[in-house]
Amino acid sequence: MEECVLFSPVGSTDPIRGDFDGPMLHIVRYYKPKKVYLFLTAEMAKRDREKDIYVWTLKQLDPTIEIVKLYHEDIDKPQVMDKFDKYYPEDLRKIYEENPDCTVLANVTSGTAQMMTSLRFFAATADFPIKLKLIAVDTPAKKSNHSIAVNDEYDKEASWANNIDNITDSSEIEVRCKEIKHDNIKKGLVKNIIIKYLETYDYKGALTVLQTAEYFFAPDLAKILRAADYRLHLEHSKAQKYFDSSSLKYKEVYPVQSSDCRDIFEYILHLKKLGARNNLLEFAQGISPVLYRLSYMLLKKSLNIPMDDYTFQDRGVRKYEERKLPDIYKKEFINMNYKTPINTSNLLPLIAYEAVKQNKVRGYELIKNLRDFEKNVRNIAAHEISAISKDTFKNNAGTTCEKIINDIEKLYQIIFAGNANWNSYDHMNEKIMQYL
Repeated sequence: MEECVLFSPVGSTDPIRGDFDGPMLHIVRYYKPKKVYLFLTAEMAKRDREKDIYVWTLKQLDPTIEIVKLYHEDIDKPQVMDKFDKYYPEDLRKIYEENPDCTVLANVTSGTAQMMTSLRFFAATADFPIKLKLIAVDTPAKKSNHSIAVNDEYDKEASWANNIDNITDSSEIEVRCKEIKHDNIKKGLVKNIIIKYLETYDYKGALTVLQTAEYFFAPDLAKILRAADYRLHLEHSKAQKYFDSSSLKYKEVYPVQSSDCRDIFEYILHLKKLGARNNLLEFAQGISPVLYRLSYMLLKKSLNIPMDDYTFQDRGVRKYEERKLPDIYKKEFINMNYKTPINTSNLLPLIAYEAVKQNKVRGYELIKNLRDFEKNVRNIAAHEISAISKDTFKNNAGTTCEKIINDIEKLYQIIFAGNANWNSYDHMNEKIMQYL
């Protein structure tokens, strides 16, 4: 049995009533906690000082058990909940801090109805990660206990001697304890909010909520959410660092690892998320960079044109190396301005020429359609300073962002020869939810 301690309010059925264990004693008999914290109101504290019935009885059962008395003698009206709502969180936090690796058993049968209710309320709203089990104890008759309550005439020696639970063979003891299921409301609320943020791929929002109750969840969750946010914002080296410092590794999350195609693949996923969240202005503005990269890679990988030999980097901008271009290109593209930076527009004639020559026109058709979209949407992306509605987007672009993403995905798969996991973020979210 796991190591545990007991937090027990004391009531008129403790320690022994009607020749059977009271709730506090019965929990100790069955669970064998290493320590017992007794919550004593004014009446019970007075009885404890005068007759020493609680510690004496517990020591008869287990001479080695440690007992801590929590006196609350200002509670002289145990039917009023206010003070329990104050003292229970204070006492249980102290118990948690003193026994961080133990399960805390909480007796919810002893004491007044208000004491039991307050303890259950604490279990549902605790704002620290206490491992708490609520234990209720049935009466031996499974009905109201009409025997004489423990009072000032209580005889501890006689009660112990006559206790039927003591003389029953241990194999025949009827365990009357039952664990009361409960969920922490705060943890449940935070968990549900995090899930809602994950559904919209808002990892920064999920992380902010997690930080209000981080102690309820797996230690790695904050690192993973931070890594996911870096991934969403295309900061892949930082994402890799945070994933690999957690138990969810970079290679488990990123389906494409080679930098040659990873950055394009992840950028497409980024655009897809912008579209899914109706960030259509950012979506429109983000098409040009990926279309240029795909145009360049179509020539390089699908049409086998050594573009790196025909071009050079000039202060971060790629340009044509005119003297290295084949004569046929110079002849075919007589009006080409070789001094301007390379972009989709001046790659398109070269793609068209090679695609027809090599009979590989599907990639060219997709590039051309996407280039037409880019031209149509450029004006709204360049001039709008507020959000673009779906209707405005469709009217100006002549298509939808879903269709654009679908064509970009097809083009990527032509270039990089194979299927790709376009649901990679949803699969990442499934892995993240395992940490909730």
